Amino acid sequence: MAEHFPLQAGRFWVYDSESSRGRRRVRVEVVSVEADGAVTRASGRSRVGEGPWLEFSVVEDAASLRVEGVVEFPLPPLVGAAWDAGGDALRVESLRARAEVPAGNFTGCLRVVVLIAGGDSGTGERLYAPGVGLVRETLSDEGDPSERVLISYGMSDG
Repeated sequence: MAEHFPLQAGRFWVYDSESSRGRRRVRVEVVSVEADGAVTRASGRSRVGEGPWLEFSVVEDAASLRVEGVVEFPLPPLVGAAWDAGGDALRVESLRARAEVPAGNFTGCLRVVVLIAGGDSGTGERLYAPGVGLVRETLSDEGDPSERVLISYGMSDG
């Protein structure tokens, strides 16, 4: 299992997201997980504020972890590894990054650098803490800069 993107049914993350559309609260949940040999498939859902739930899928295998078919990061994540995802160019920059967010201070983070539209539309970074998942995403997109920070995470009671 990818330590930087834990897939466990009942796991949740709550983020503060800020962009040109304002500040919003985003909740992400893992609904179910099925492991079949070397492949793990998970179903999740997310929603902004009190809006409708949007479902998504995650697949993890020996090569990568993918959300809705788009590579989130390669497995194992190695410094210098690069890939294209949804028109963006991404690269693993560090496995020892630090992150301070409302949910806590994290070390040993996976830092992924994002070149939006290959760098033509801006840059960004994603920080994934081991055992936690995505803790910060900052995108300096020319059209819509945004930041998402983790404010809480855990396992749901039910």
